[in-house]
Amino acid sequence: MTNKIKVYELVTKEVGGVSNSPFAITVMVYLKHKVLDFETVPITYIDVGSTIKELTNGKWGQVPTVVFPNGDIIFDSPEIAKYLDENYPANPLIVQDAKLDSYIKNYTTSSVPVAFKLIMKDLYNLLDERNQKLFKIEFENKFDFIKGSKEQKIEQYSEGLKSIDNVLSERKFLNGSSPLIHDYRLISWIQSFRTINPSIYEDLVLNNSSIKNVARWARDMDEELDGYLKNRKTA
Repeated sequence: MTNKIKVYELVTKEVGGVSNSPFAITVMVYLKHKVLDFETVPITYIDVGSTIKELTNGKWGQVPTVVFPNGDIIFDSPEIAKYLDENYPANPLIVQDAKLDSYIKNYTTSSVPVAFKLIMKDLYNLLDERNQKLFKIEFENKFDFIKGSKEQKIEQYSEGLKSIDNVLSERKFLNGSSPLIHDYRLISWIQSFRTINPSIYEDLVLNNSSIKNVARWARDMDEELDGYLKNRKTA
C-alpha cells in the first residue's frame, strides 16, 4: 500500500489537460497547508461518476475523493477537512466563522456563475471530443440567464465579493494573520477560473479596481504554500 495520500482530481483531458475542479483544488491546498505529501489521480468529466462510485461502493460520485495510506476513503471537501484535523492535528485548518461562511456562500451563488459564463468557451475548447459532448448536454444552456457585456459581467462578479473585500481591508487574510479554511475555500474557486483562462482571472481579480483588497489578498495567497497556487499548471 502506498505511503502517499491519493487525491482524485478532475482534468480537462487524459493527456496534457489541466486540473480545474475548485473542490479538488481545495483539498490539495488543505494538504499543502498540512505539509502532507500526496499524489493525484486524474479523471476526465465523463469518467468521474463511474470511477468514484466504484471506489466508494456507490456512496459518492464526484471529486474530491481522497484515499489515505491506512485505507480510509474520504469524500466531500468539508468531510476531508474534518478528517485531516482529526487525524493530522498539526497545522489545524478549521475555524468557525458563520459570517465568513455566509460571505463565501454568497460568492458561490452570485459571482461564480458569472465567472463560469466568461470561461465556458475556453473550458469547452480544452476538452477532448468525448468530454465535449457531455459538457454540451450538461452546461451549454445552464448560464444563459447571465446577460451583458464582459465589463458588465466583471461588475456583477465584483458585487459578490464586496463583503469579503471589506473584511480584507482590515486583515491580511480572511482568517487573520495567516490563511486557514475560509481563505482556501475562496481561493480554490478563483484558482479554478485562473486555471482555464489566466487572462480572465486577471480581469476579474488582479486588475479589478472594485475589489482592490481581494486583489492584494490573491497576490498574498500566491506566496503561501511555497508558491503552490501561482505555480499550478494553467491552460
